[in-house]
Amino acid sequence: MSFAELIKTLKHESSKQFFEKCEFSLSTLPNISLDELNEYNYSSFSEDQKKLFYSAILYRIILDSNCDWSEINPLLKKASHLFSMPNPGEAGKIFDKILIKLSAKSQSLKELIEMSIFLKPISSSFPTFSSLGLLSSLVCENILDLSLECTANPSTKLYKKLAKYIQKALEYGLELQDYAGAIVNDIILFMMRQNELSNLKKCAEKDCEREWKIIEILEKIEMESLYDKKHFYSICDKLEMKMERIEAKEKVELKQKEIIEGQKQNDDERANNENMENDIGKIDYAIDAKDIIRIGGCLNTKTTENFYSNIFKGKWKNKIVCLKIYIETTHEANFSRVIEEINIYSKLSSLRTSENCFLEYYGTCSTINDDGFREITLVMQWVGKNLSHYIRNLIDASIVLEEEFIKSMFKKLLNSFILLHQKKIFHLDIKPDNILIENNFFYIIDFDVAVIDAKHNTVATKLENDHYAGTFGYADPDIQLIFSTHEKMGYSKSKADVFSLGMTFYHFLVREKFTSDLNLYANKSKLMNGIDSLPYEWARTLLRKMLDFDRSKRISMVEAGNILESMQTFLFVCDD
Repeated sequence: MSFAELIKTLKHESSKQFFEKCEFSLSTLPNISLDELNEYNYSSFSEDQKKLFYSAILYRIILDSNCDWSEINPLLKKASHLFSMPNPGEAGKIFDKILIKLSAKSQSLKELIEMSIFLKPISSSFPTFSSLGLLSSLVCENILDLSLECTANPSTKLYKKLAKYIQKALEYGLELQDYAGAIVNDIILFMMRQNELSNLKKCAEKDCEREWKIIEILEKIEMESLYDKKHFYSICDKLEMKMERIEAKEKVELKQKEIIEGQKQNDDERANNENMENDIGKIDYAIDAKDIIRIGGCLNTKTTENFYSNIFKGKWKNKIVCLKIYIETTHEANFSRVIEEINIYSKLSSLRTSENCFLEYYGTCSTINDDGFREITLVMQWVGKNLSHYIRNLIDASIVLEEEFIKSMFKKLLNSFILLHQKKIFHLDIKPDNILIENNFFYIIDFDVAVIDAKHNTVATKLENDHYAGTFGYADPDIQLIFSTHEKMGYSKSKADVFSLGMTFYHFLVREKFTSDLNLYANKSKLMNGIDSLPYEWARTLLRKMLDFDRSKRISMVEAGNILESMQTFLFVCDD
């Protein structure tokens, strides 16, 4: 489709009704801003009218010689639907010209990779595209320049950026010729040199966090043959110890400061109570215990060394609510993890939309019971059934669910866990019992072993309150191995969540065929055979990647979400 053919299409008699519905004409189209065109609601258009609308988008983009990638990317994404319609004509030629112009203009490696990612699925229908080859060449050239900059001025910030760009380019199949292997090897050598530093002052906390990010990125790059994996994970362990030393040093400095300023309390018990009251005082929503009424008996109990928790159905201000009550069993109980759980529920409640799976959190109250022990009560939205009950009902009633409903459910849960991980919150105990359902809406619960942590990797599964990360049958295979051997081993918190969510999805799909031993290394082939027998291709692709026993190859939550999208055209952010 040439520019003349595009104008001819829009001038055709059949376009008259389309322009009347749009309330603009071919002559007034240049006066409409790109933002206005992007926000235009065309959902009620027929297929032919949508095709004309996409053509109008291309016409408007061509008219604007000064537009850049960030402005027209969302519009090009809309117009790319032309390729999923019958007889798209030669629209590919116009896309090719637009991308050639943009790639020549762009000075940003991030933009060049985004353009390549956008064009990759389209180019399969148009093998004559010249813009993809140009973009691949420019991406290689810019990555090589950045690599040289890293060599000249080595820093964790620059190497993190370099690793992110390489990982993203390789993930979407961009050709990096022979550069990627050599550069990845340089990054590994840089990490080795960094971890040989013995002087604590040379390792700032921010640098350590960036090093963790580099490790996480490199785990996604399938080039393990370039380095010894055991040595690679020993770097992870050394970095973990380095972070612990920094945290310990900061604690000592903080304590010295408190002593100097006269802030240390002589009475440890009084200090503990005072700190607890201060923490509770920081909670956004304060609830009066007099307004809470319990309904019926205790529904569930968990016990730890210093406190136990009970779940009750309750009533608060004429609302039926869930009451989660923590009760200390010793006057020196450490409630820091309870406070963290409260903060997680509070934060997620503020992020609630119809597109995610977070409960409404109403607030918390702190009281002293008749035995003199502290009770902390979390008041939340009441949902009576969990996913385990739902699966049992499906089995008993032999109900067959629509594929789109299953896909939509998976997508909402994935989006929710993507958001959790973006907030550095790792659940660590994902399973059907911890996902509630009501009126086809899903809610994630039970954050009592969850952590808020900038580090995605750890070397311990046992948490402060004696809870363990994960549940038998759903836990990451490495964590399951720790359960069996009781050895202290490393694992990735983010990848552990991915595996547990994958097992939960798998249980939902196979129902009564699910067994709780499928996450054992000995049963890896049994699990993979089960995945291969699933009825949906998207589910087979998704779960093969989520349930990869090799955590360095296992995908992230974001990558899992991308698989469920119809077109893999996504922006990404390379944070500093």
